[in-house]
Amino acid sequence: MSNLIEKAALIKRIHLLIKRRGTGSPEQLANRLQISKASLFRNIDTMKALGAPIVYDFTGNTYYYDYEVDFNFGFISDCDAKKYNGGTAYSPSFLSIIFS
Repeated sequence: MSNLIEKAALIKRIHLLIKRRGTGSPEQLANRLQISKASLFRNIDTMKALGAPIVYDFTGNTYYYDYEVDFNFGFISDCDAKKYNGGTAYSPSFLSIIFS
């Protein structure tokens, strides 16, 4: 279980750095996160598969989002779920990975 939480925390950290355009090169980002470059690319691929519009700026030497997104991981109420699912309610407790 802690592996899932650690993975979500890592993705959240990557997300915040991308959002601020403060990643630096892939090598710099991997070093900053204390992970391998291959692990970084796997995490970025996971984020992209979940809908993150991640782009790399070779001139600015940083990752960025093509448009504004946010990352949430955890449980949300039915009321909040309706916001993310166009009005359709989910069960009271569900695990969500949402880009909005």
